Amino acid sequence: MTQASVGVSVRKHRSAVTNGRKPFLTRTTRKTPEYRRLADLLAQLFKDRGGIENLSIEAQSSCRVYAGLCVQQEIILGKLAAGESVDSSDLARMAYALERARRAIEVPKRPTARKGRVVAIIPGAGAPITGKETAL
Repeated sequence: MTQASVGVSVRKHRSAVTNGRKPFLTRTTRKTPEYRRLADLLAQLFKDRGGIENLSIEAQSSCRVYAGLCVQQEIILGKLAAGESVDSSDLARMAYALERARRAIEVPKRPTARKGRVVAIIPGAGAPITGKETAL
């Protein structure tokens, strides 16, 4: 049974936002650094998740929110680096919002370098024998 046979209309044409041709519904100038950075972040987020065609609408929206928050945070950090006065509570709220948005889209965290024990496995000995602690 198809969707059309049960009375549900099937749209063959998708909006420019849905199919990835445009990042926003409203007209925007593509010349601003903020626009270009946001478009770059969106493209990378979509690529990291297998392409926009493989993402649900919810995941696409979450990626857009995350990218927008990243751009806003970069603007705040740029002001801070330029010596301008920045409200630290704004920066803290931005960091918290970014963490929540990251969890929503499951942005993989970069693996941290692990330092620890070196484990030697001796064939036929059963359990591994740990060597002395060394930093790799």
